[in-house]
Amino acid sequence: MPPVPNPPPAATPDALPIPPRYWWWRRLWWAAYALLALVVATYAIWWYEAHRRLQATLSEIRARGEPLFARDFTAPKITPGTNAAPFLFALAEDLSALQFHDGKLEDQWLATPGLLEKPLATEQVPLDVLREKSADFARAIACGHWDCGVRIRTPLIHVHVPDLSPQRQLSKLMNALARYEADTGNVAEALALSRDLLRHAEMLGEDPILISMLNSLGLEALARDTIHRVVPLVEPTDRAARAHLKAILSRLIDDAPARLFARWAIFGERACQVDMLETATYQLEEFETTGWLLRFLTPMMTPARRLDLVASLRHYDRWIQAIDAPNRAAARALLPPELPRTGFERVWRLYSELTLPALNNAVMRHHDRLDGRRRLAAEIAKRLFEMDRGRPATSVEELVPRYLPEPYPEAALLFPASRPGVPASGEAAGDGAEVDQQQGD
Repeated sequence: MPPVPNPPPAATPDALPIPPRYWWWRRLWWAAYALLALVVATYAIWWYEAHRRLQATLSEIRARGEPLFARDFTAPKITPGTNAAPFLFALAEDLSALQFHDGKLEDQWLATPGLLEKPLATEQVPLDVLREKSADFARAIACGHWDCGVRIRTPLIHVHVPDLSPQRQLSKLMNALARYEADTGNVAEALALSRDLLRHAEMLGEDPILISMLNSLGLEALARDTIHRVVPLVEPTDRAARAHLKAILSRLIDDAPARLFARWAIFGERACQVDMLETATYQLEEFETTGWLLRFLTPMMTPARRLDLVASLRHYDRWIQAIDAPNRAAARALLPPELPRTGFERVWRLYSELTLPALNNAVMRHHDRLDGRRRLAAEIAKRLFEMDRGRPATSVEELVPRYLPEPYPEAALLFPASRPGVPASGEAAGDGAEVDQQQGD
């Protein structure tokens, strides 16, 4: 019988072949580790680059001495008794009894000042009440300062924005009274009140927020339109009216305060956007309904928000340059273009998406204001020349430098014969004022 061969030795665990799927699992795990490392490294580079660009931009702005953070906006130092805001708000509250429930009474009086002579349902005569309150209005304006409690502070949600609706209604009532006084022959009183209305509009724009600037633009346009109506009624023998007219001309020529307060409004908007980046997480904690996903994604999107802020700060630089531009055409050339953005970009650039287009319009309305001031100043200068010389001015050279600074190109609009196709300044000023008035309301 042949010998039986010995069976082969049993395979040990170390000698078993490795299944192919085991190698694929190892490769997948290593690929996942490598992808995670790549993501972390990319995010770290993204975070570092966003931080570096933001700090460089902030350092550049700080080097120019411009206010950038909420702490840079300090409260104005006003001595007791020189703040016009409480007196003006109290005056507006006293006059609120003269308004119908639909809030359109002051608009009717602006359109037809003669209606001031008719008594109201309360048996009050608006004319008598407004004349009495106009003296209080003049005393309040004489205080010289404005502080209604606006403070730029962090976080942004705690900033108090004043309700300027009563001041708009007060301005309309005083403009209606000034127009009535001019129509009834009291030109000096009308010009004195119009001068106070110009100062009132300037005061409202002293707060470093955009809404105050826009209200100031609209109310000043309304005051300019009233002055435009009164200027042709000034008689050469009325010395009081001529003195008020010269004071108004001096205020209109000096556009430095208007530029300064427009810059501060842009500074305030810029500080708010910087504050939103610093307090984004805190603001989310203010709302209990915020989802966990949003709480997680907000810190992760910090580099994106920083880069968005860098781009926005560059836009703010161009807006400030546009405000300082000498004329409207130069300002339009300096305006930043609107950025095309996809749906995803609008999510993490929501704040700048909402503010960038509005500021372009605000800057151009600021230059509309400057143009309106210059046209009205040129019209007043021409009227003063006519009263002094007994004849109308025939060229720009007769108005500068005695009545207007040199150069003053807006004065050329008064002489359409030298510029064919250009309307007279009075028409242009009136039309522009009406447009500004509608936008401001």
